[in-house]
Amino acid sequence: MNKLLFLITATGILLSCNKSNDLDEIPNKLHGKWQMVGYGAFLPSLPELNENDITWTFDIPANLLTIVNNVELKYPFILPTGSYHIDVSDETMTIKGVEYDYILKNDNLTVSHHPELDGPMMGFVKK
Repeated sequence: MNKLLFLITATGILLSCNKSNDLDEIPNKLHGKWQMVGYGAFLPSLPELNENDITWTFDIPANLLTIVNNVELKYPFILPTGSYHIDVSDETMTIKGVEYDYILKNDNLTVSHHPELDGPMMGFVKK
């Protein structure tokens, strides 16, 4: 009985450690340059984005996001060019005091802010 209890406890500890380590790695996978490929929100017409129109570069160790928005005059509602302090957790990032949800799958990133209330949803691919 003691051996069984030990095995269950040890398995639980190992599984919780692996899960924690995996979650800690998620924000680090954001590190690098991302190209915006889509922007959706409740708008009369959606932006048409071309390669290198908008790039986001995450420097996770420095908590810094650098945005290059070459179409901000045409689409002023998309975050403008600049450097922003960011706070990143495993599912959210805060930019300019606004909390965004994000999903990172392979080399695709989706960043959204209350899309159920017609907020923006932005799609990116890793460069």
